Amino acid sequence: MQKLFFLLGLLVFVGCQNAENVAEEKPVETQSVDVRPDTFQSVTSMEGAQTYTIDTSKSRIAWHCEKHKGLVDLKGGQIFVRKDAPVGAYAEALTKSARDTSITYKLMQGTFNNVLQTVDFFDGDHYPLFKFKTTDIQKKDDQYAVHGEISIRNIIRPIRFELTSFQKKDDHLSLETAEIPINRTLFGMELNSRSFPEKAKDFIFSDTFFVKVVIWAGKK
Repeated sequence: MQKLFFLLGLLVFVGCQNAENVAEEKPVETQSVDVRPDTFQSVTSMEGAQTYTIDTSKSRIAWHCEKHKGLVDLKGGQIFVRKDAPVGAYAEALTKSARDTSITYKLMQGTFNNVLQTVDFFDGDHYPLFKFKTTDIQKKDDQYAVHGEISIRNIIRPIRFELTSFQKKDDHLSLETAEIPINRTLFGMELNSRSFPEKAKDFIFSDTFFVKVVIWAGKK
C-alpha cells in the first residue's frame, strides 16, 4: 500500500498541476482548416522537383507542455523542392522515442516516460509511428504556410503551421517550423484531461502540447 501511494504521489508531482491551477489552462485547439485536395502524389512526380532526404542525425522534434519539455526522434522522410521553394514533404517519427528531458531525477523521468507509452496516451507498442505529410504549401512574401495531415495513434487530423526559416544551398537544405499546438484529445487521448472530467482519475495532464521541428536534409 505504501508503494502504491508513493507511485501516485510521484506521478502527481511529475506530470500534473494541483487543483488550484486547474482552471488556469486554456487548451489550444488544433486549428481547423480546409484541407486542400491531396496533391502529394503529384508533387513527388512534378517536373523539375528535387528530392531531399531528411538527415535524422541533424534534425529534431522538440515538444513542451506546462512544466515539461522533451524530444522525439525522426525515423526519416523527404522534402520536395521546385524552383528553390518547398512544394511538399512527408516525415515519420518514432513513437517510443517520445521522452522528457526536463526532469533531472532519473526515476521520476522514467516514470513519466513510461506513462507516455501507456494505452491511454501514445501507446507505442500498437502505434509505433507518428506520421506527417503535406497537402499544400503556400508562399506569401518570404513566409511559407504549410497545410498537411498528422497521424497519431492512426488518427489523422488536418494541421496548419508556418515555416519560420527555409534555406537551400548547394545539395542541402534546412528548415524550421513555428511552434505547432496539438490537442491530444483529438487523437483519442482523453484520460486525465480537464476537458473530460468523467475520465479523470488521480491527476491531470494538459490537453495541449507544442511541437517545434528543425530539419536538415540532403539531395537524394
